[in-house]
Amino acid sequence: MDEIVEKIRTRIASVDPNGPRKVTGVFQLNIRSDDGSSRAITLDLNKLEVLDGNVSDAPDVSVDVDGAALVQVATNEISFEDAVATGKATITGDAELAKLLGDVVSSKPLE
Repeated sequence: MDEIVEKIRTRIASVDPNGPRKVTGVFQLNIRSDDGSSRAITLDLNKLEVLDGNVSDAPDVSVDVDGAALVQVATNEISFEDAVATGKATITGDAELAKLLGDVVSSKPLE
């Protein structure tokens, strides 16, 4: 899982802070592992930061996701929408903004 988080961190760090962005907002990812443990990370796309833990009192989108499903989304095996449709991920908050999360965590080129 650390590898996927680092890839997301690298993707977000590569975005030009002065250029146009398709996705902004604050996403809280609560990642469940097979062993029952969990890890929270915050993707602050307003500031282009990836932070460990739940660091926002009011994220725009909160996502509970199975760790294996996050890996599948990150490697383009499934879409984020498919992860939600199959119950591997659940969202709270701005549903329209949540649809764009796959663009952030997948290996597709960022705009």
